[in-house]
Amino acid sequence: MAARRFALGAPDVGLTRSALIFVMDSLRTEVIELQNARSDLLKWKLLIVAGVGGVALGLSGQDQKIGNARLALVVIPFACAYVDLLCRHLSLRITTIRIFIANRKDESSILHEFEGFYSRVSEDVWSGHSLESLALIGSTLLLCLAVVPVGILVGPSPRSWCPWKLPEGLFYASSLFGILLASWIDFRHKKLRKGIKELLSQRKEESR
Repeated sequence: MAARRFALGAPDVGLTRSALIFVMDSLRTEVIELQNARSDLLKWKLLIVAGVGGVALGLSGQDQKIGNARLALVVIPFACAYVDLLCRHLSLRITTIRIFIANRKDESSILHEFEGFYSRVSEDVWSGHSLESLALIGSTLLLCLAVVPVGILVGPSPRSWCPWKLPEGLFYASSLFGILLASWIDFRHKKLRKGIKELLSQRKEESR
């Protein structure tokens, strides 16, 4: 019942003022922690790409095996898509908490006003695409596209650009799959984000 009363857009009748403030502070703290975790994931994305790229390009000091080491490049699109998936999950959690805070009817703090303003800016100005989102998706697409020429150019002569030959075909397949996977993650994120807003509208109608 307590969870029912503590709903989006509904006035709270089961918590004292001090308890409500504590819950809101806890939610805000969670948002900050989730943002830090997301930033750490973006750093790990760069570290993974740098590490795998270093091995693939023979920087590990085993240049004589570069013909095999370059195949490590096919891992990059999958690693990028995995990091993007985790980042999108954290973004959805952040969005959910912020919408919850912004739509509490009995909350009149500066935090409440800021979250409401931030939500409007995100939708009206950014159209749901912040610079961080562009960096996330753009870097993945760029790295996926770079896998093919880099993987082929660092290979032994004679080089072949034919996508039907091995091992060159692995670079093409990895690049294409990475692009499709990144696009699907972005599409799924938008759909779930829209679902959160539809749930908010539904809760508002029920509370009237």
